[in-house]
Amino acid sequence: MRNVTFKSLLAALILPASMAQAEDVISANVSLTTDYIFRGQSQTGEHGAIQGGFDYSADSGFYAGAWASTVDFGSSAQAEVDFYGGYAGSFSESVDYDIGYIYYSYTGESALDYQELTFSVSLSNLSLGLVYSDEYLGEGGESFVYLSSGYSISLPQEYALDLHLGFNSADDMDITFDGTGDDSYIDWSAVVTKNFGGADFSLGYYGTDIGSGNELADDRLVFAISKSL
Repeated sequence: MRNVTFKSLLAALILPASMAQAEDVISANVSLTTDYIFRGQSQTGEHGAIQGGFDYSADSGFYAGAWASTVDFGSSAQAEVDFYGGYAGSFSESVDYDIGYIYYSYTGESALDYQELTFSVSLSNLSLGLVYSDEYLGEGGESFVYLSSGYSISLPQEYALDLHLGFNSADDMDITFDGTGDDSYIDWSAVVTKNFGGADFSLGYYGTDIGSGNELADDRLVFAISKSL
């Protein structure tokens, strides 16, 4: 889940009019990327993707949204559409938390649909996350846990650097990540972002410790342009 988001049209469809108060925020975004990387692996056969979404966030901390991207798994799946919601709040003045739910759906191949529960905490520029799925990657999938950490650094000239490290673990799944029997792997990324003319330009380096049995998990550079609407 995601890298960009979707929020005004969806909010108008799923939320009662009484919830659309002045302090609530509705937004939308769109992006172009040279590759759609999810947890270290290409979701587009190492090709580009068009992505976008809508988001609604309430002053109470509740949020909901949807996000979509083109995908290419070499199958009948044409697009990934994610629906999500949750609640964000604070334990203290310096520690924030987020509890959420995500449903991943795939147009053209609904057998891949699955859901995840998410929890994260953040302290200043550091964030820690936990994701759990009871049926990862749809039919045939088993329980899956994803642990992640991230750190954001402000650079000179208003550049930003986001560092990420994640641990993927699939328990007794019928599929493996590298074709050799391993059911866990580590992914990482370092992404530099700069805003020019109201659009965000980013260049990221993504990698995993998955072996040569999975070319979609090779180390790679990804360039993206995104715009909030």
